Amino acid sequence: MRRHNSPKSRRQLKALATMILVVAALWLLSVRAEEAVYHGTVMRVSAGEKLLVRTRHRTFRVRLAGIRAPRTGQPFATAAQHALRRLLSGRKVRVAQVGSLRSGWMAADVYRDQVHVNAELVRQGFAWAAQTAPATSPLRRLEAEARGAQRGLWAESNPTPPWEWQGTSVGGGNDAQ
Repeated sequence: MRRHNSPKSRRQLKALATMILVVAALWLLSVRAEEAVYHGTVMRVSAGEKLLVRTRHRTFRVRLAGIRAPRTGQPFATAAQHALRRLLSGRKVRVAQVGSLRSGWMAADVYRDQVHVNAELVRQGFAWAAQTAPATSPLRRLEAEARGAQRGLWAESNPTPPWEWQGTSVGGGNDAQ
């Protein structure tokens, strides 16, 4: 049997490894006890990790759980918001609530078809894994992959995470944590 070590074979293996990581992230992040699940349509993306979802009877303010996107005024904040809009604007989604945040925001894992949107933003390089994510988290692995490939905010040599950002943001201290 011949071994193929061509660039095409390496790309295919890398794509397969990425797909496996995303599926693992999907599974690990969706296995949460007592989560409430809602189905609705994304009405608006208000930031790189925040959106409004309309269900049949209610509108929810949702913050993507487990990730942090650049804040308003921070480099790549607009790019992160546009990436989330491309993924979700006007689309049907499944929202799996994992917690509640101050000011009425719901922390949730959001899925468009089979895509785990939280993980996809990290994979594309438009968000960090949350500081609280364990080192072995699929989100941490996706962040490392994006950093290595210099995707999104990782095109900069050392981007400042939002929890260290000193700039001022629109809306001041009302950022859901």
